[in-house]
Amino acid sequence: MLNIEIHSGFKTILWIVGVFTCGVGAVGLWWQTRSWPRVMDTDGITLRNGTRVRWTDCTRVIQVTAVDGQSGGRMSGRADLEFGRVRVRLVPQSVVQGEAMLQFASERLGQPVISG
Repeated sequence: MLNIEIHSGFKTILWIVGVFTCGVGAVGLWWQTRSWPRVMDTDGITLRNGTRVRWTDCTRVIQVTAVDGQSGGRMSGRADLEFGRVRVRLVPQSVVQGEAMLQFASERLGQPVISG
């Protein structure tokens, strides 16, 4: 079992954005984390919003890359896992166990899960 903790750097960004946007931006960022894993185990994933999905129901693995609009350079990336209508976002740079999370998913799915 792998318990996923949000990285302190991401929490700091939440606070800073919250101050400059009177809380609105922080709520938006926090809302996005609801589709991130809280726990990964041999049977499946429990999301931060409480939804539980089983590894056997995964239909697609998507590599997502965010690029800078001016330079075209990579800014960040993530891997999305689709489970029917549920999308799980694996954002390794925003959680403490980022690489372990990707490795665990790769082992359970039997295919590479790579952050964009």
